[in-house]
Amino acid sequence: MKISGIIRTAALSVCLVSAAVAFTGCGTKEVDLNNYISVEYQGYDTVGTAAWTFDCEKLVKENPEAFGIKGDPTKSELAEIMEDVNDIVDGKLDKDSDLSNGDSISYVWDVDADEDFSDKYKVKFVYEDKSFTVDSLDELEEFDPFENLNVSFSGISPNGSASVKGSIDAVPSIYFEADKTSGLKNGDVVKVTLDSYEDDIESYCIKYGKKPSALEKEFTVEGLSAYVSAIDEIPEDMQEKMKNQAMDSFTASAAKWADGNSLDSAEFLGYYFLTPKEGFYASSNNEIYCVYKITANITGVTEENTDEEQTAQEVYYTYYRYSDVMILEDGTCSVDLSNGRTTNNTVESQYGSVNFWFSNYYFYGYKDLDSMFNECVTKKIADCNYESTVQ
Repeated sequence: MKISGIIRTAALSVCLVSAAVAFTGCGTKEVDLNNYISVEYQGYDTVGTAAWTFDCEKLVKENPEAFGIKGDPTKSELAEIMEDVNDIVDGKLDKDSDLSNGDSISYVWDVDADEDFSDKYKVKFVYEDKSFTVDSLDELEEFDPFENLNVSFSGISPNGSASVKGSIDAVPSIYFEADKTSGLKNGDVVKVTLDSYEDDIESYCIKYGKKPSALEKEFTVEGLSAYVSAIDEIPEDMQEKMKNQAMDSFTASAAKWADGNSLDSAEFLGYYFLTPKEGFYASSNNEIYCVYKITANITGVTEENTDEEQTAQEVYYTYYRYSDVMILEDGTCSVDLSNGRTTNNTVESQYGSVNFWFSNYYFYGYKDLDSMFNECVTKKIADCNYESTVQ
């Protein structure tokens, strides 16, 4: 018997021809090969396979006279004849995989009867491509692998994290794999795919008669508190609170100045806003500088004339800085107003006081905007992006 598999593989369909056997000239017998080919189907609808079997042993035993057999053949006689037949008779299926019920496939013969075979046996093989209709494949049961999957997000954007939990009961030893679970921000898409210890997840499921309705599912990150990434994300009412707190700080600081010195005005000039570049480290997730031009009323002496007290005004520039400004899950803006800070940089006044020797007054700030911009922004642009509304 010649069978598919390790020796040969193939599948075929049914188009039966006459089983009549006839003798031709010189006592040669015609044998229809199509009577000895069969096919079996395995697997499931849409992914079935077919395997052919050529029953060489049956062919020989049913036609003993064509092969010179008298009486019951010995095992060695039968083996020799079958080997000779198998040497010249072959074929294959035109399609043997990814089969569906109702598909038509054909077995295509490849027969090469050489002179030695014709001299040895009085047989002539007749054949034609044989068609078969695929049937009896079981239906795959479709299941939703993501039915019990729960993906949740936590943390603060853009450093949020994803938790992927769930079970798949339909097929054992398959699990979920997320393409990213950290460094997430609102609007990011997390793709969760099926995985297993097998190379092909679909083929693995088919072993259990199952077919996943999908191999992946996407989830959009949302609902995370988020660090502000631009000035215009901060609501106007919160901007006013930040500026009011800055003014309170400047007023409280001026109250500690020497007698005769006072805060005349604090003009808001705009913001410097910094955020870390992607992949770079910064001490905070954002920084916003409220920039001011300060005019101070001064009463004091100069180093050149310590005997005569004078009254004047002086201008300097300063800021009040907040960090880690957030938009919370409910959409409200959160700023730790109590954690605002002004600069430690000092600028000297040309005026001062005398207590055994002359001592200049000083202010927390900068003589000009360029100096302040260099300190607040330029020194950080290697690691940070910035936005400025200061003119």
